Amino acid sequence: MGVGTESVFKNKFMKKIHTITVISENKPGVLYRIADLFLRRKINVEELHVGKTKNPNISLFTIKIEDHEDVIGKVVKQINKIIEVYEVKYE
Repeated sequence: MGVGTESVFKNKFMKKIHTITVISENKPGVLYRIADLFLRRKINVEELHVGKTKNPNISLFTIKIEDHEDVIGKVVKQINKIIEVYEVKYE
């Protein structure tokens, strides 16, 4: 391996905490559909906060999970396919 390759390799395959933010319609079943995506991939939710925004028809989810970045990216794409979801991002 070249100089620095080992640290890039390590970072890509190390699990770390990621925060996923979801903005959605405030409707029954949205939390279930999001949680089901984590369940099917056997991802443990470390922390979850859900609440209304200033607009009572819109919910804000803040979800912390520990996994590989490529897994998080796939889950975010799946969450984005939920009809009631307006926006999803992660860091």
